[in-house]
Amino acid sequence: MRLLPLETKGTGVSQRLAGIALVCIFLAAALLRFSGLDWGARSLEGYTRDGKPLAVNQAGFQPDAEAINQAATTLSEGIVPTHVYGGQTYLFTSYGTVFLYLNRAAAVVGGAVLGFEPFGERVRDADLSRIAGRWVSAIACLVLVWIVWLIGRALFCVPGGLVCVGLAALSPMSVQAAHFATVDGLLALWFGAALWASLRILVKGQTRDYILAGLFVGLAVATKLNGLFLFLPLTLAHLFRQGHPLDPTSVLQVIKSRNIWIASGVLVLTWIVLTPAAYLDPVGYFAPDFAGPYHVTFSLRKTVESPAAHRGWLHMEGASTYLYHPFHVFPTGLGWMVQVCLFAGMVLAAVRRDRSLGLIAISFIVYYLLVARLPDKPIRFFVPLLPFIVPLAVYTLHELVSMRRLRSVGVVFCLLILAESGIRSTALASVYHMTDSRVEAGHWVKLNVPHGGKLMMERGHNSLRGLVSITRLATLTADMGQEFANSRHENLAREGHYSAVLESEFLSQVDYLVLSDDRIPTRRVRAAADDYYTRLFDGKLGFKLDKSFPMKASFFGLELEDESTDLNWTRYDHPTTYVFKRVGEPELYAEHPELEVYRLRTWQHTREVIQRAQKTKDITFFKLSLPAKYKARVGERHLAQKFYAFLKDPASLTGADDQLTAIREGATWRIKMD
Repeated sequence: MRLLPLETKGTGVSQRLAGIALVCIFLAAALLRFSGLDWGARSLEGYTRDGKPLAVNQAGFQPDAEAINQAATTLSEGIVPTHVYGGQTYLFTSYGTVFLYLNRAAAVVGGAVLGFEPFGERVRDADLSRIAGRWVSAIACLVLVWIVWLIGRALFCVPGGLVCVGLAALSPMSVQAAHFATVDGLLALWFGAALWASLRILVKGQTRDYILAGLFVGLAVATKLNGLFLFLPLTLAHLFRQGHPLDPTSVLQVIKSRNIWIASGVLVLTWIVLTPAAYLDPVGYFAPDFAGPYHVTFSLRKTVESPAAHRGWLHMEGASTYLYHPFHVFPTGLGWMVQVCLFAGMVLAAVRRDRSLGLIAISFIVYYLLVARLPDKPIRFFVPLLPFIVPLAVYTLHELVSMRRLRSVGVVFCLLILAESGIRSTALASVYHMTDSRVEAGHWVKLNVPHGGKLMMERGHNSLRGLVSITRLATLTADMGQEFANSRHENLAREGHYSAVLESEFLSQVDYLVLSDDRIPTRRVRAAADDYYTRLFDGKLGFKLDKSFPMKASFFGLELEDESTDLNWTRYDHPTTYVFKRVGEPELYAEHPELEVYRLRTWQHTREVIQRAQKTKDITFFKLSLPAKYKARVGERHLAQKFYAFLKDPASLTGADDQLTAIREGATWRIKMD
């Protein structure tokens, strides 16, 4: 197992040829990662809202990157990142500090060179500060390619190492991570470095190898908590080096091992140094009064809740995430051939009992079992596994090439797998040079919706709320994810009941509708969503599709994404956006007169709807019967409490059924609540 010198003897590859290939691969990797880092900001050049230019953070692109950006901004006040929620300031702990510090440092250096204020309020300052964070990710992803080269060369000599570095360089999910100012690319670097150090422990077992491994694991934990996983390959390397990893005495030796304690000490020390809040404000860090969306305990709590309980997860409801990822996440983020070779490599590692590949395979399987159960942002959770995935995939190819009868087949597979990865990554990189579909839709709205026009937008991860004027237009934001989560009766959905509710509650109030594809995948799990979007696109709800702005990753016109592609792959950087315009009355009611009741044009209709809510135990009908101002004021949680109280005692609303008080709201009748 060679870890340092470039050796090519006996491999059939000259040192010069290997060097040229390596340089070409790194140039391709750099081009894919650094090209288009100004996406979003470039699309917003010349775009104004209410006469003022917009920065990327104001447009609402990539909410996680925005949260990190805001936390990094607070570092100007001290070394502990914070965030403001509900008017209160709390520690920011859902991510570690390493990326925040590097983002801040990159912005300071960039500001000194390019003349902008790091994390300033001006558009140029804000945009370049965000791009500085993307540079951190891109550099980390490029250095990871070098780490994979070291790992691949150590495992398979130079030819196999070149295939490894080629796959890492052309990995689509690594290219995407390089374009996000989030922690995933940096975390992948620490994963790769820790694996490299663990393999050194397996082969050499010197104290300095344990120190390096502990350092990289500590850096990973200080970047994101799931870096703790990396203590597994470190421990496995130590056990495998003993020769009998399953022997109880070997396990006992781990506890007694001086080197393991040294690695653990370096890990803890690194984390403590980089996480000052842990000792400066231990109560605020470990046991805060508030554990909301930017605290680590909130992230941990999400892991045990259902997909319907969290925004953006609903399209995963009922799906086995362990099976979902191989068919919807990995094909786009890795490629089908890489995935097939990956699983074959794990089988081979088990059959051949290869210690190095066995260590990598066990680590991959454990991480997959722990993380694949999470339905949120799956592609980003697996970016750090790239240095584990690539050697396992190349192991299959290495074994094919090593067999004389199958050598030509192995070479062909190597070329095909590199070609697929290259095509997919090149196609993805193309979207970062397109005008963002949300900005294009914003231009359309400015040109076509008159002053005072009524416009509806769907709430989501890529909403247009930050792009549209709230002074020139009358805007309505619909939380369709929540509506679909509530709409569970399939028979009622297929008959159009929920579509009628949504038309009455939202569409009837507006003349224009702008939406992205953020909620459309919910059609797979909710008949209500399928019926609603089918009728909407078919023009049955009084609107017609006036304009669509697609953003598709394509290779010379060949689109590589379809309806099976996971939503999280497209929602942040290349969603498709649609604009609808009212053309008349909905055909839905002419085709199904019985659904007219949901328009609440008479008090009798309102009473029928509230009775239906009681009969079907469906909160959707209950909410429809209530005044809009009341619903906006009390919020979804209070409405749910009111609904459950109503089911237990209908008189708890405002009185018995025949004593309900009605109020007029526009052209509708609603139940008076206060």
